Amino acid sequence: MILKILVTGGTGFLGKKIISHLLKEPEYELTCVSRVSNESSSKINWVRGDLSDLDFVECLDFSEYEQIFHLAWEGLPNRSAYYSQKNYNISLNLIQRITKYTDIELNIVGSCLEYGDITGIVSEEIRPDGTDDFAKAKISLYRVIQELGVQYRWFRPFFMYGEGQSDQSLIPNLISKLKNKLPIQIKSMSNSHDFICVEDVANAIVKASRTDYSFGDYNLGTGASTSVGEIVELFHQELDVEFNMEYTKNLGLISDSKKIEQQIGWHPEFIGLAGIKNYYKSIDNYL
Repeated sequence: MILKILVTGGTGFLGKKIISHLLKEPEYELTCVSRVSNESSSKINWVRGDLSDLDFVECLDFSEYEQIFHLAWEGLPNRSAYYSQKNYNISLNLIQRITKYTDIELNIVGSCLEYGDITGIVSEEIRPDGTDDFAKAKISLYRVIQELGVQYRWFRPFFMYGEGQSDQSLIPNLISKLKNKLPIQIKSMSNSHDFICVEDVANAIVKASRTDYSFGDYNLGTGASTSVGEIVELFHQELDVEFNMEYTKNLGLISDSKKIEQQIGWHPEFIGLAGIKNYYKSIDNYL
């Protein structure tokens, strides 16, 4: 039996990886919405359109899909009030249209930033109470979905990295500057986070979507805390550049991912500083 799936945000950082994983499944038939033209194939149908266009969304026929992967969030890594409100409105309109069809499963990406400024290990039992514009938009959308009473999976990736990430993000920007012998200016050397590879996130989301009994919200992290300073020092060493900066290491926000590990048997492949090193060394011509 062919499972028909609709994906939004399929050309984004995470979206590309999720589509790559979905295409490995022979029983899936994908339709992807994008603002840019892409060539369709026997396994993936690209539909050109803008989700902020209410008429376009109104014309989408959701009745033929069993699952929706809503990954679109315009403007990232910009998390300003403008983009947060715009994306909330787009997502709200889309979800309200989708949930008219009660048999559809929703797979939606939130963020660990929903948890706000707390530190230490956090599980899904902790109520998100982030106060910045991005966190509030995600939390508001999450609560709407809860109230609708539909089957959903709400994934909160922690600090993602990997191939295809914005050039302005920490690791790509750092590597570019080191390769071009440009000065490194980082103010948050002591800040620590649970960094997780985008490949591990995509694998977790697709694997969970294949499990009929896995619903609700899921943290996606490695359980390891890595400081920005450790990453900066690592890539100085890998690119044979002298390192002379000082930093300490704070605790940061760390994911308790027991729920998804126990329910679907998922485990991250790339963990902590060693995982970051191994991932980038595995990508041809990256280092």
